[in-house]
Amino acid sequence: MWNLIIYDLQGLETLRKPVEAAPLVVGRDKACGIVLDSKAVSRQHARIVLEGDTPVVIDEGSANGTFVNGMLIEHRANLKDGDEIGVGQFKIVVRGSGAHSAQKAKAPESAAADMLDAQLQAIRSFRVESQSSSVKKSAVIDEQWAKVVPAMRTLQQKLAGDKRVLTFTIRPDGREVAVKVADSDSRLGHRSIVLTRDHPDQEYRAMLKIWLLEFGEHDAGFDDGEDAMRRFLQRLALSLA
Repeated sequence: MWNLIIYDLQGLETLRKPVEAAPLVVGRDKACGIVLDSKAVSRQHARIVLEGDTPVVIDEGSANGTFVNGMLIEHRANLKDGDEIGVGQFKIVVRGSGAHSAQKAKAPESAAADMLDAQLQAIRSFRVESQSSSVKKSAVIDEQWAKVVPAMRTLQQKLAGDKRVLTFTIRPDGREVAVKVADSDSRLGHRSIVLTRDHPDQEYRAMLKIWLLEFGEHDAGFDDGEDAMRRFLQRLALSLA
């Protein structure tokens, strides 16, 4: 039997679920088999199923993607013992039955102490891995963002005389670009489009991404600077065309 061990933001084990033939849906919706209460998690973010003897994770078109061992999956990925599924800020560890057989055979009087030791080790390992992973990913995103800002400064100069562009600002620290453009189709008469390294909602900041924000639209996170700019310019072009 395969099991999923769910860890919260502090690295504490919060839940265990067996992987069975019936799909196990992971998401923010209360009807999901694994409920992860975070805005960074889609209502139905991913599902995990058994295909033969192999557990498989399938992304359900989530807004922020599903990761296996730190790598974003395109749609689906086969899983093995020890793999870590990343959903929002949560970690789900895949364990095969053999990984726990030795623990089950231990004498009852030592079981509690052994379980505590295992929990402490898991928490410490989680914290070290999370810190290391965050530092590495932050450096990658900063590198991507460094490509965005010069391109946005050039665009700012190009649109300086366009009366449809009401404001085009780049924050002094260079970590946010905001454009307000006139749009007669908008209820407000304009659209405000923001490209930023710092999501205003603290809950999202643990997800190291470049963020595209617009009132009335879903927030979109990107790992690639060019992808972020492309989506930003698509929205801007809709108002300028």
